[in-house]
Amino acid sequence: MVKNFTLLIIISYLFSISIFSETILFKNGKVIKAKVIDQNSKELTILTNEGKTQKFPKTSVLKVIYKDVDEKEAQRIKQEEEQKL
Repeated sequence: MVKNFTLLIIISYLFSISIFSETILFKNGKVIKAKVIDQNSKELTILTNEGKTQKFPKTSVLKVIYKDVDEKEAQRIKQEEEQKL
């Protein structure tokens, strides 16, 4: 019973990460879909859909889109943001 409950909690958590992910656009053109779990003035910490934590300097981030967008929409937003620089 406890194993089933624990498994249910883990699956629910991983499922929620994949649904509630953000799209992070980087200045070098890279795009990552992940959950932003922390940020400060210098860095952004994300949790990937695979459960890995990664940190990136904010100077490398072009924009964080707080919703899941498709590739076409991400490229449109990236172009708009680059024009602002």
